[in-house]
Amino acid sequence: AWPGLSELLLDKNRGIRELAVFILDHHRGFDVPGFYISHLKDEKPEIAIIGLSESGSREMAEQIRPFLTHGSEAVVRAAVRALGKLMEEDGEELYWKYLFDDRISVSKAAYRAIHSSRIHYGADKLYESFCSCDSAHVKRYLFRLILQENSWSCLPYLILMYQEPDMEEVKSRILAAMRCRSLYTVIAKEQGQRIEKLLEGFGDKLPGHLEEEIRFDLKFVVKG
Repeated sequence: AWPGLSELLLDKNRGIRELAVFILDHHRGFDVPGFYISHLKDEKPEIAIIGLSESGSREMAEQIRPFLTHGSEAVVRAAVRALGKLMEEDGEELYWKYLFDDRISVSKAAYRAIHSSRIHYGADKLYESFCSCDSAHVKRYLFRLILQENSWSCLPYLILMYQEPDMEEVKSRILAAMRCRSLYTVIAKEQGQRIEKLLEGFGDKLPGHLEEEIRFDLKFVVKG
């Protein structure tokens, strides 16, 4: 026996928690999820929330949901993070809601849940939200999500964003994304025409031979 071993389950360091879980689970048959559930009523339940997501099953999400309305930012952040781990792609709507949270750490937790779950909301929806959003941190995460969409779906929006003066700091990332176009895909004729029209208006503002390269690639990916 190792007195106090179970208390290591509440350590802030994930590695220490995982070691404690390994020892307790494999050598003593300890109910780790039950331990964390019993500590959800603690004054500061953040570690218990995270621990439950690390050791529990997807059904444990219902134990965590009530903490989304907690008064502490740290607790809400932990809840969003934990639900991201437990629910994965099933939490799509929940992550979208908290992505727009005024609290940066909560919004960041939602973004990470979206990213780790490989959820795609679509370039159209993301760009529309990006344009209508006034929050700097939310716009930052929306921009990152746009870059993770299908290369041809987000290309029209990348062309438009490249023209914006307030996007100067991320122009190198926009260019990198525009240059990373998949040729192992097929796009609708309407999408190809949309890109062609944007190139007519802004193509000469793109660096190097990027406009010509995009036009050339369109010949191979447009369907119909």
